[in-house]
Amino acid sequence: MIRSASLKPERDLVPKVAARALQLLSRAGEVRPLPSNHTDYGSDCVMEFQREGQAYFVAFQVKSEAQPRQAAQFLQWLRQHELKQAGRKVYFVLAAPFLSERVRALCEEEGVGYLDLSGNAHLELGPVFIETSGPYDTNIYKETRRIKSLFGQKATRILRALLAEPERVWKGKELAEAVDVSPGTVSWIKFKLVEEGLITEARDHIELLHPGELLDLWVKNDNGERGAIHKFYTMDSPPQAEDRIAASGARLGRYAFTTYSAADKLAPYTNYLKIHLYFDGDPADLAHAWKWKPVDTGANVYVIRPDDEGVFYSTIEKDGRRLVHPVQNYLDLMREGGRAQDQAEELRRVVLKY
Repeated sequence: MIRSASLKPERDLVPKVAARALQLLSRAGEVRPLPSNHTDYGSDCVMEFQREGQAYFVAFQVKSEAQPRQAAQFLQWLRQHELKQAGRKVYFVLAAPFLSERVRALCEEEGVGYLDLSGNAHLELGPVFIETSGPYDTNIYKETRRIKSLFGQKATRILRALLAEPERVWKGKELAEAVDVSPGTVSWIKFKLVEEGLITEARDHIELLHPGELLDLWVKNDNGERGAIHKFYTMDSPPQAEDRIAASGARLGRYAFTTYSAADKLAPYTNYLKIHLYFDGDPADLAHAWKWKPVDTGANVYVIRPDDEGVFYSTIEKDGRRLVHPVQNYLDLMREGGRAQDQAEELRRVVLKY
């Protein structure tokens, strides 16, 4: 028997996968379970499917976890073997509690089916096409700590650097120095990103493979916690208030505009009435200097005192104003929701381009 690329299957998952597969396939044709050793490919679950005179062996590879790198190894193994037995096509399906969007795309590229227990499935058997993406597009089984750990304060310093220069090939030591984290932190995050199939690493050279996917993953897992938010009201228009801050704000502390106040300078999209900025000094000093009124409601100036200096990484100067990097700006706009997300997508289209 030929054994597939090694990913330890979770035996308790096999009956659940089989039940879900039977539910989907029985709607489209005749299906019957077969012994798992019916094919020579070491599958965890095998079914015979017939429709309009065509017969298939459907071989499920059931895994407790299938990260992009592991899935790519499995798909490479499939390419190395002839997928026929007894004159019938063997259609492989990768199954797990949850398969990420990246893994699902890899399967489709290779003509391999997928099925997970979080509601996603893609099966193509001759004239039969089955695809589901609900009711869940998130992992209802997975412990989220592995992914969430990529988006802590120190970790996101590394992500900002990678996304700020997506075509740059970094060395671990220079990346650590650039964002002021330990080499050990870089090594750990590097390992996690390799697991996710987002970077390639060889001889301590780190290269980002899929910046758009990393940014989307960050948005999805962003807890939105930037620091304490201080709210004020000013009679000045946004341009007037921004001019005041730009003219003398740096004397009081380090600052950088974000959300509309930054995006409007790089990719104008809509009018705005509120100012957002990061400031590492005392917000009361800004309020005193420009006679802002502290308010609980009706604010039009939001001063964020950041918990981590990473938000100031790779700030840019535009028209005499200091702006957060477009990556940080995009994240902040997406967190705002509503029309701000439209502005975020315009910024991404015009500036980030991934």
